Amino acid sequence: MLLFGAGQTDLTPPEPLPLGGYTERHGALFEPGGDPIFARARVVGDVVLVSLELLTVPESLVAAVRAKTGEAKLLMVATHTHCAPDSQMLNDRMTFQIPGIATFRRRWLNWMSDRIAEAIREARANQQRQIASFDVRQVSLPYARARRPLGVPDNWATEVDMHFSDGQSEPLLRTFAAHPTLYGSQERKLRGDWPGALMSRHGGLAFPGAIGDVSPVPEPPNSFADAIARGLHGAPATVMASASIEFSSEPIRLDTPSPHPEFAKANGITPALAQSVVSKFAPPEAHLTIIKFGNCMIIGVPGEPSGELGRTIRLMGAKRGIVVAVVSHANGWIGYILSKADYERGGYEAQLSMNGPNTGSRIIEAARRALSQN
Repeated sequence: MLLFGAGQTDLTPPEPLPLGGYTERHGALFEPGGDPIFARARVVGDVVLVSLELLTVPESLVAAVRAKTGEAKLLMVATHTHCAPDSQMLNDRMTFQIPGIATFRRRWLNWMSDRIAEAIREARANQQRQIASFDVRQVSLPYARARRPLGVPDNWATEVDMHFSDGQSEPLLRTFAAHPTLYGSQERKLRGDWPGALMSRHGGLAFPGAIGDVSPVPEPPNSFADAIARGLHGAPATVMASASIEFSSEPIRLDTPSPHPEFAKANGITPALAQSVVSKFAPPEAHLTIIKFGNCMIIGVPGEPSGELGRTIRLMGAKRGIVVAVVSHANGWIGYILSKADYERGGYEAQLSMNGPNTGSRIIEAARRALSQN
């Protein structure tokens, strides 16, 4: 018997903190009057799924939540809204100064992890509804555009729905690949952007897809969210053969951290300092997080893969008869993730790819291993 529960806590800090996402804000504090931001938890059997209205999910935040809840099968995903407190304050590796980026503050790591743990405990306490089946919907939607030369977004949106033994249904999660940047750098209030609007207006969790080189087609966030929900609602559903969920992880073979050739110049530092910064900031290890519902697989990537990589992984799954949704910002952040050719073209995303030109192929390798086991 597969039981479901839901919980939610407000992540709005009790005092103004630096906003994350746009370094041109120069560390500006958020102003009152915006949207509340939330941690939304969903428990399905022994698996916990959490959507966080934050820029990233640092590995230290995942570790803190696991320590406070005892949850091993845990997927924490940041919506990547650019109008939330700078999550580098929650990253215990961020102990050095970079203009426009906050440094680690243990007080806020403790505060945020307490709030997220509270949402998970609430979901566990509410875990009473029996799931009879899942279905999955997947459709291409024209609401994303490339933000890098030669980029081609992977426009497929995915929805996983739950059908309960009492005859009722509700969405568990939706994914779409577009940066939550409908609010620009001039915005100084907390905003959930389109993922927050999608969750508050249509239920379920919102996860960002392969967003590394993808911007949203400009629309008000509510209109954007409604368009995604409407498009998915009109797509045909594939019913899973049984109500089951599986959790696994797959290690990513990372090369030694090394700055992109443009990194030092772009940040006005010496090559030696660039190497020191990247070596300190890059996590020592990383994993894909895999959630499987029948023949539907959510592949969580701890970073921001490009549309090219997301499409490659999705099509790898299709060849095996598996519906795949690639999710960014899952249980960590190793930076932007590009193919080797794209990395060598340089630019902002390449400069924030911290493990060299082969990281994209390492992600593909790990995804292939995960798919081959299913």
